[in-house]
Amino acid sequence: MKKMNTDGQATPGHTEDLRGNNLLLLQALEAAQIGIWQWNIPHDTITWSEKVYTIFGLSPSTPPGTFAGYSNLIHPDDRNKVIQAIHSSLEHKTSYFIQHRTNPALGNIRWMEAWGTVVCNDQGVPVTLVGSVHDITANKQADLDRDAWQARYELIAAATGQVVYDYELKSGSIRWNGVIREVLGYTAEEMGNIDTWASLIHPDDRAAVAREIDTATRTLQPYDQVYRFRKKDGDYISIHDKGFFMTMGSDRAVHMLGSMQDYSWQTRYEEAFRENELFRKSLESSMPAMLYVLDVQRYRYIYTNGVSLTGYNPQEVEDMGDLFIPSVIHPEDLNRIPRWTNEALGFTQEAQLRIRTRDGEWRWMLTRNTVFKKDEQGTVTQIIGIAQDITEQKTAEEALRRSEQSYRELFDTVGEAIYIQHPDGTFADVNRGASIMYGYPKEAFIGRTPAFLSAEGRNDFEGLAQMTMGALKGIPQIFEWWGRKANGEIFLKEVRLKKGTYFGQDMLIATAWDITQQNAMVNALRESEASFRDLFNTVEPIYIQNRQGLFLDINQRGYEMYGYTKEELIGKHPIDLAVPGKNDLEALAHSTERAWQGIPSMFIWYGLTKDQRVRVVEVIQQKGTYFGQEVVIASAHDITESRKAEIALRESEQRFRTLQQASFGGIGLHDHGRILDCNQGLSDMTGYNEEELKSMNGLDLIAPESRDEVLEKIRAGDEKTYDVTGVRKDGSRYALEIRAKMIPYQGKAIRVTEFRDISDRKRAEEQIIEQNSKLVALTEDLKRKNEQLEEFTQIVSHNLRSPVGNILTLLSFFETAETDEERAEYLKLLKESGDITLTTLHELNEVLKIKQNKNIEKQLLRFEDCFHLTRSMLTARIAETEAQLICDFSEAPHLHYPKIYLESILLNLLSNALKYNSPERTPIIHFKTYYYHKDLVLEVSDNGLGINLERHGHHVFKLRKTFHRHPESRGIGLFMIKNQIEAMGGEITLSSKQHEGTTFYINFTKNLTDGN
Repeated sequence: MKKMNTDGQATPGHTEDLRGNNLLLLQALEAAQIGIWQWNIPHDTITWSEKVYTIFGLSPSTPPGTFAGYSNLIHPDDRNKVIQAIHSSLEHKTSYFIQHRTNPALGNIRWMEAWGTVVCNDQGVPVTLVGSVHDITANKQADLDRDAWQARYELIAAATGQVVYDYELKSGSIRWNGVIREVLGYTAEEMGNIDTWASLIHPDDRAAVAREIDTATRTLQPYDQVYRFRKKDGDYISIHDKGFFMTMGSDRAVHMLGSMQDYSWQTRYEEAFRENELFRKSLESSMPAMLYVLDVQRYRYIYTNGVSLTGYNPQEVEDMGDLFIPSVIHPEDLNRIPRWTNEALGFTQEAQLRIRTRDGEWRWMLTRNTVFKKDEQGTVTQIIGIAQDITEQKTAEEALRRSEQSYRELFDTVGEAIYIQHPDGTFADVNRGASIMYGYPKEAFIGRTPAFLSAEGRNDFEGLAQMTMGALKGIPQIFEWWGRKANGEIFLKEVRLKKGTYFGQDMLIATAWDITQQNAMVNALRESEASFRDLFNTVEPIYIQNRQGLFLDINQRGYEMYGYTKEELIGKHPIDLAVPGKNDLEALAHSTERAWQGIPSMFIWYGLTKDQRVRVVEVIQQKGTYFGQEVVIASAHDITESRKAEIALRESEQRFRTLQQASFGGIGLHDHGRILDCNQGLSDMTGYNEEELKSMNGLDLIAPESRDEVLEKIRAGDEKTYDVTGVRKDGSRYALEIRAKMIPYQGKAIRVTEFRDISDRKRAEEQIIEQNSKLVALTEDLKRKNEQLEEFTQIVSHNLRSPVGNILTLLSFFETAETDEERAEYLKLLKESGDITLTTLHELNEVLKIKQNKNIEKQLLRFEDCFHLTRSMLTARIAETEAQLICDFSEAPHLHYPKIYLESILLNLLSNALKYNSPERTPIIHFKTYYYHKDLVLEVSDNGLGINLERHGHHVFKLRKTFHRHPESRGIGLFMIKNQIEAMGGEITLSSKQHEGTTFYINFTKNLTDGN
């Protein structure tokens, strides 16, 4: 450091040398754009070179400044750190170096780089500070811009869900951005080289990816590939990988920059759509019926599944055009063809028609047609239908039931749109993706809000404002937005909005994807799923089986046929539904194996329903595909009724005769009362022989007062069982049970009636009813006594505990009393508590004496008197807690009620309020009575601990339920008074808030009736 005299001036011997050296120094500093300065500390004057004036934008004519004046030129946010650096330099006699901004009052803010060193006198006291200042605004702004771009780049990558990488080909190292953990689960270090990345590609995709990268590297073309990649949790996801190469001035690739994005949703939708379509085709091919879509305007088939029931091939049907249908239908059945006008979508019509096959044979067909499409005027234009050959069922005069439903109507380096918005929502910048998405140039966005991009009437701007506020608070937002392109096209996009930094400013960064195609794919998948499910559930029973024969899927008619739910049958084997011993299981296995070989097979199966009914089923098996898995598709046709019909004709007469004679009751066949036939049982029951019965009117077997009822049942065809009074030949009467049913008999409908003598049963029923009445009365009496005993026990336990606790507390006070006066007062209070306890015991004894009476004696009570007694029982606790009791019984001062009950209610509610007081405040307890809609109500409120009703509300009045940790909590008081109140026709409810207090409402007359 230079030696200076005590006033800070240079010594005379150095003046000339300094002038020469200063001239050279100034020239050098001018060239470097650096200004120098000197601060004379004792005189507090600062001297500048001309360059300093230029740097600070001040006139050279400005008079010499002071240190305070220099400090005012520094930015307020930087001023303290500069002053601290100077003071530290003076204190430690060292140099300092610092960067700071200029005061905004000087105009544009500029960045300065300042340096200074201390010059001391002979005594080592700092007298001068000299230094330089350099304008570094350009360099500093470049650094800030670079940092802002880096921050914005990382925010864009995070907002779009992309993993961005920089791959150095020579070393094989890869640098990743911060979202690699969120997308793939790995850290950047775990995926730091090309070999690790390559090992995580699915083995089946690895070779193809390597070829694509090699080709792109050699040709320097952009790289774009979709492959499966293993995440850290072991799951594979589909990745869309895009990148390009940088040559860094050479003729070969040096770096590869790109991004990886989760593409799984697209892959899943495509696979599901393909499997759905494949299953639909398999299902159609397995159907034994003809499925078609018919144009009802031209009567031409638009679609069939290739099954022909008439023998005509599709080309012959096409050549005949709209003449085909009327030419093959029997002339007598033409009027049965459904006519279509403006029926609703889904409306179904069914018809049975005779169809002439190609070889001239007439066969019965069952068609079920459903409205499938309508024109703008509402007229039906297309129907979807299914046709099945029901000739065999028609021959057996039993129509098969069919149930059909129709098909239902089969920034610029990323592709996403990115918007940078000010906090007020106006666009500060957009990328090329945004311009392409909307068809506007970038300039059209700047300074405008998203409102000009909105599809009119489709977006919630209030909701958008709330989400914008949330994003500004640092909470990322995701929502859908309806946009309108420059050409007027409306589309749907998904938007992700988050807070970010843009050139040093807090901004909103929005990333958007056009999800119109994605939604279309989802809708297509849903429609396809709905189509095949509609078909699947409306055709004959269908069962999807795996290689082990287990059910993978069953349609609605399939599980309904057996009476089970779908869930009960999934995973079961057909053997689980078999009638034991009725099926040839070896033949079933052989038939199934043939189906797996691609050879359709058919067999008869005896199945057992859930309610143990036997179903005879004709089954057709063939191989198919179900969501990518090979399966056997079995379609079933219930022929139980057909088989029964064949047997019924041969056995009906013999069966009827056997049942008629074997019946324990009487059976008679009659036509409007005239007996045609009967069994021996009816003869034995009535005293008439069979010949006498066959010649008489059946109403003569009924007592006159019951005949109108019987005749009405006959006319109405009623088949329910009913009781009347019968009359025997000897005139005696008896209880008679009748059940009748209409049956065919010799070509007409007659009535078969079963007669049962139920005299013994009637007598037994009367005896049972009498005994039950006695038992019910006895049970009620025992129950009432038990309830009263338990209630009394609880009253004794609970009502004595508080007075006894009061006595114990007073005894404690007595033992710790310091004066005779205090002890005398406590003895007085002890005597009062003892008297009250004794009175309570006497009253409880009186209650016990009258417990055998269901109605407890009531008396006219004053709330004020009862409450005064209750308060005196708890004086110690009241004094201990310093509680304030506020009472207002003026609106309803009296009540007709059992005294012991009212005192119990007041005692429990007051003791609870004192017991569960808040330690944070003085207890304040209110008692008030009033009338509400003619009902007398007692309201008791406190400011204590309160109860969490969401957690404990359903347990508040239950026995031994407590909600606070208190040594005296037993969970009996509220249970007891609730039973007392309800026993007297009242109701108790409460409202409470934890940490604030509780209010109880006792409605004494809520459920009173005139008999109470």
